[in-house]
Formats: sequence, structure tokens, C-alpha cells
Amino acid sequence: MKNEIEVKDKLITMLGYQDAIYQADKVLATKTHNERAHWFCGGIIMEAAEVMDKTKFRHWKDEEAAPADEVKKEIIDLIHYVLDLCIEFDMSAEEIFELYITKATKNLKRFEMGKKIADKIDEQANKEL
Repeated sequence: MKNEIEVKDKLITMLGYQDAIYQADKVLATKTHNERAHWFCGGIIMEAAEVMDKTKFRHWKDEEAAPADEVKKEIIDLIHYVLDLCIEFDMSAEEIFELYITKATKNLKRFEMGKKIADKIDEQANKEL
């Protein structure tokens, strides 16, 4: 329980900082809700591409990935845009946390179910051998 509270407190702090940036951006104020949402989604896509580039995702090329610190900076840039999008849709830290936990729990159950199905398929295949 204590760890959950600490995570929410940290998320509240992050949203507070991001909201201050959001409010200070005078260009955003001139845009519509949908324009801002598209802008933030574009930022997310671009920052994700930068993470991909720095991690050298091309398995067919012999490239070295950037140092982890550089990749982490790009991940933080991506998080800025995600937080902006959350602010744009009036999501509180509590709502973000609860929706995340709900979705993560569902995904974990799907993974466990998928693993059980895969194990049954493997078991059946082994019986047929």
C-alpha cells in the first residue's frame, strides 16, 4: 500500500510540473482540443522513433546502441508528451494510476491465459509424437 501511495505522489508531482509547462506554452493556447491532441500524439511518435533510432533496432545492421543515459533522455521526452495528452483529456493522477493498473492486470491475465494455451498445444503436440 505504501509503495502504491508513493507512486501516485510521484505521478501527481510529474503532472504538476507538466501542467506548468503546458500552461506556459502560449502557442498551445491558440489551438483547439483536437489540434493539441494531434500535436501531442505526433510528439509521442517522434520521440518513440528517436528511442528506436538510439537503440539500433535494425537487426540486419551491425550498429552499436547509444548509451543508456541517452536513451533514457528520449524516454523522458516521450513521457512529457504522454503527460501532455493526459492533461489535455483532464486525467488526474488517480485516474491514470487506476486505468493503468486495470489495463496491466487485464494484460497480465491475457499473457497467463496465452501461456496456458501454448502449454496445452505443446503438451498435445508431445503426445502426438
